[in-house]
Amino acid sequence: MDRYIIEFSREPNDAKHVEIKSIMETYEDFQIEYMDDHIALINGNPQHLKNAAFINFISKVIYEGEKIEDLKGAKIPDGKFYVRVSGEYADRENAEKMIGDLLTARGRVSFSDPDFVIRAIYKNGWFLSVLYF
Repeated sequence: MDRYIIEFSREPNDAKHVEIKSIMETYEDFQIEYMDDHIALINGNPQHLKNAAFINFISKVIYEGEKIEDLKGAKIPDGKFYVRVSGEYADRENAEKMIGDLLTARGRVSFSDPDFVIRAIYKNGWFLSVLYF
């Protein structure tokens, strides 16, 4: 079953947890594996989450690793892309470039006309994902 990372907006309240749990219970097409104030990891179909008020991004997980170096050689789709980093390493200087280099991005980076966007999210390990919504 496909896994997705849900990135919540930064409002400091419990409404985002109530919202995602309500959607899960209503449609029964995904399960929550993990959830905190910033992200949720789900397995199943995220379609009904697209219009949720407290969600900024939904990304399909394509690779996981403990260290940033574990992302080297991860299989990503063909085409042009760019990388965005989120989580505990988001403020680290050059994190996006470093991950791009690990994914052999040279000649494939496009900010103006990408085929997809890679989201690299660190939460007790790295989740490499392709932006879904």
